[in-house]
Amino acid sequence: MRLEHGLVKYKDKDARDYEKLPETPYGEQAQVDFGQAFLQTDTTYQMKVYFFAMVLSGSRQKFVYFQNHAFTTATAIYAHELAFEYFQGIPKKIVYDQDRVFIQEENLGDVLLTDGFRSFCDRNPFEPIFCRKADPESKGKIENVVKYVKHNFLRGRLYKSIPVLQKEAMEWLKRRGNGKVHGSTGKIPHQEWIIEQKHLHQNSTVPALPKAMLPEYFVRKDNCITYRGNYYSLPPGTYNGQGTKVFLEVKGSRMYIYNITNQILAQHLISQQKGCLIRMEGHTRANTTVLIIESL
Repeated sequence: MRLEHGLVKYKDKDARDYEKLPETPYGEQAQVDFGQAFLQTDTTYQMKVYFFAMVLSGSRQKFVYFQNHAFTTATAIYAHELAFEYFQGIPKKIVYDQDRVFIQEENLGDVLLTDGFRSFCDRNPFEPIFCRKADPESKGKIENVVKYVKHNFLRGRLYKSIPVLQKEAMEWLKRRGNGKVHGSTGKIPHQEWIIEQKHLHQNSTVPALPKAMLPEYFVRKDNCITYRGNYYSLPPGTYNGQGTKVFLEVKGSRMYIYNITNQILAQHLISQQKGCLIRMEGHTRANTTVLIIESL
């Protein structure tokens, strides 16, 4: 119809002009985004998984972290720490969407970070950069990574458990995600990362699993918890009625018990026996003194 009637194709005056940008210098920038997908299990039930992805803009080295619940500020920070450990360094800048796990509000380009994420940024040598709303093209590298994970790694994959899925993801990154020639650069991300790693800030942070992700244990009336057939003491007064919970973290041969405010309550050596009471010094109830007054 345009040819027949000489109609001119409408052009949006506000349309963005595109141009090929130069490659990002090594160590300069990374990009972050989240994704989610449904995976088939060995039954008719489908499991929804959530993932965090980070890519180094210079080398295109990628990292992916999976969990079975939506990300919070704490779990997003934990994913960052795992990514920094994987990359063996931290870039100068990281580009984000205006996601609620990172910012509380935005006003004319000014963003107010959540308390947890602001504290995390202050502890680490990178500058957070937030894109304009509804502008995915400003971080196209990570958008492509999210699509790549969904349509390559996750397509047709059977869900077994999160640890198994994460192990498979790391193997996929080594074999394909970072081990094959990149479509845009024509280079292998892992080989480029070997060069880029020298330009990253040194990372000294050890990933710390958020306490909210630790297993919960109910406190007994006698201020103990049961773990693998043994009883482990807690300070007197820990039990605060039915439903009192604590969080348990196991590191090697020791256990660490936290309350809901992440304060450590006790630490014990894990017993290999059964039916034992493992008590810390100071966890015994104070002896009651009875005063008897004789009548004169």
